[in-house]
Amino acid sequence: MKKNIVFVVLSAAAILCGCTKENLEQETILSKDVKTVLSASLSPLSKTAIDGVKVSWTKGDAINACGAASQPLAEDTEKAEFAFTEALSAPYSAVYPASLYKDASTITLPAVWEASVCPTPLAAYSESSPSLEFAPVTALLKLQVTGSGETLKQVSVRALGGETLSGDFTIDYKASALTPAEGGSDCVTVASGAALGSTPLVVYVPVPAGKYDSGLQIDFEAESGKILRKNLSAREFTAGSLRSLPALDFGGAKGIMSAADFLAFAAAVNAGESTEPWENAEGVVNLLADIDFTGVTGWTPVGNATAPWNSYNPVVTDGHPFTGKFDGNAHHIKNLHLVCNETVAGKHFGIFGYLAPGALVQNFVIEDNCSLTVNSSEFISAGMIAGVVYDATVRDISSYAPLTYSGSATEALPMA
Repeated sequence: MKKNIVFVVLSAAAILCGCTKENLEQETILSKDVKTVLSASLSPLSKTAIDGVKVSWTKGDAINACGAASQPLAEDTEKAEFAFTEALSAPYSAVYPASLYKDASTITLPAVWEASVCPTPLAAYSESSPSLEFAPVTALLKLQVTGSGETLKQVSVRALGGETLSGDFTIDYKASALTPAEGGSDCVTVASGAALGSTPLVVYVPVPAGKYDSGLQIDFEAESGKILRKNLSAREFTAGSLRSLPALDFGGAKGIMSAADFLAFAAAVNAGESTEPWENAEGVVNLLADIDFTGVTGWTPVGNATAPWNSYNPVVTDGHPFTGKFDGNAHHIKNLHLVCNETVAGKHFGIFGYLAPGALVQNFVIEDNCSLTVNSSEFISAGMIAGVVYDATVRDISSYAPLTYSGSATEALPMA
């Protein structure tokens, strides 16, 4: 069944993720088979908290109460009557959507939601009355993105401090509160597939309440392979609250999309020119897609500086080291075959040559169809990622490329 949104924006036609239809295919059950009926209302949420929307139940919604799934609602309503074929008895504990229920004390927040059906998880408790008032058990992130000609594949949110965003949670129905259980994940993804335009597409992501001491990383990924990244600093979320981020634009994404772009970026660094054409708002050069270097020969490293070692300190005598920030955004480097025939001592060879103090290179994969061959017989440093890393940072990179050293100088350093 098509899953409808329960939250309805009053000021515009935009859709807000809220209570949605459960994908439950059940035959209509005659009233004589109904043994329990629980009425369900929604707690009064402020306009600030829910972005100025009216909350109601939607046809097809279902809850789980006391371990039993209700029949889906037959119509839209502000106050619902959920019917059960089981005879339930007080106290009543319930969760929406019904699919989140795992056992009497545990719910599971999926690692992957569908944007068209992503609900606000709700819980309710009543000691004796069959009338339940549901309240949110998570916060919501309101994310917006534009980009004419692009299709949004998914949005991923990762807790940089390792806090749990998906998986099993112990639920306190009385307090509408969640406590992460073991084995959860620090990431949650909302799959989209929606075409983008000049009007921002809104995606809502449920985030468990709590403190996120290292902040959150938010990645918008287009079907084309482009990735927009936004990092949020440390913050605390409360259940029922909404945090709204300004719209990001794929059309304004700056970064490296192809091998030609990468070569142009390398040439700019080596000429001592600005890398601003490939930098995002935070000054980071980004890969926006997997890069296939098929056909590229005669590689010149990014940061092709001559820097002979002097008392364990590489002193630059010629050229320009790389001092900036480079983020691969988890993309892959493919079919890059590096051959070092360097004849000048003090050179440093790799994708990057000399990474100088303050430089950052991170977050990409070098596939096993790449390679590095070192033929130099001079005093040089070589590695697939970089020739030398001097007071710089290299992290979150996986290289599966084979290395071959055939030089004759004992000083040559083939480094991964």
